[in-house]
Amino acid sequence: MIESEHNNLTPQKEQNWDARSKELLGILLNGGEFKPNELR
Repeated sequence: MIESEHNNLTPQKEQNWDARSKELLGILLNGGEFKPNELR
């Protein structure tokens, strides 16, 4: 079965989404830039 890439993954597969999202928000709020990885 194909897995979809959204926030319904198991915690092990999410790779700590909350911590990563807070880190990114902090970067953006302080004037930093974000360049997302290409989709697979």
